[in-house]
Formats: sequence, structure tokens, C-alpha cells
Amino acid sequence: MTNPIHKSELSQVGGSPAIAGTNAPLHEHPEIGSAPKSERLLDSKEILARFGEDPALVVEVLGLFMETCPAMLAEIQEAIRGQNSLTLQLAAHSFRGAAANFCIGNSVDLASRLESLGKGGQMTDTSALGHALDQEMLQLTPLLQSFLKEMVICAL
Repeated sequence: MTNPIHKSELSQVGGSPAIAGTNAPLHEHPEIGSAPKSERLLDSKEILARFGEDPALVVEVLGLFMETCPAMLAEIQEAIRGQNSLTLQLAAHSFRGAAANFCIGNSVDLASRLESLGKGGQMTDTSALGHALDQEMLQLTPLLQSFLKEMVICAL
């Protein structure tokens, strides 16, 4: 469970929310905002567009994703450990669909590859892909949490 988000944790830079202690708004952070797409892990403008420019809806759906993400990843890892291709296919499909809402890093591609391998009953390369997906989400989770905080402020 995450801690409640308090406005005091965020600062304002030029009228835009920023994480306290930083000098730039979140949308200018190279891994979140306006950096070239290949260098970005999270595209806040694209996410907002997908949700009809509705920060409250982003908060609701992203909050649910953040809450369920650990269980989805655990199900993928359990399927890999148990060599259960059908469970891997279904778990990776669920994760891919949820993560695709947020266009985050390589996670959607990794989940898609795991889904395909599960569908084909090919479990040999799944361990490395599952590990890569876990590592990707370890890197992305702080960015998603920061973006969620920004959306909470925008939704007020």
C-alpha cells in the first residue's frame, strides 16, 4: 500500500508541479516529458491524451495499475518458475493490456514477447525476459509514482 500523497511533497516551478528538491517541472524531466521519445520512459502528454485530458481518470486508472502491478508481475514469475505456458500467456496478456495504457518503456514489448512465448509453449527464453520485465518495472515505478502525484495535483 502506498502512503497518502500530500501537496507538501510537491513544489511548484513556474506554475507546474515538480518533485520537491528539483528545479524542473515533471513534464520537463528527460525520462518523463519532452525528451526525444527514444530517451523517454514515460510520455505524460501522450498518457493524458489517451485519457481525454482528464487527470482524475489518469489518477484512478494509474492508481489501480500501481496497486495491481506487483501481483501481475508475481503471477508472470510464478508461471515462468512453474513452466506453465498457459498461465504465462494469460498473465503477460493482462499485464501488457494494463501497461499499454501508459506507454511505459519496454514493458509492453517484453510482456508481449512473454505472451507469445507462452502461447507457443516455448518456455526456454522466458526467465531472462521475465527478469528484464521486473528490472524495467523497478526503473519505471518511481517515475509512475511521480507522475501519479503530478496528476493528483492537476485533478484538485
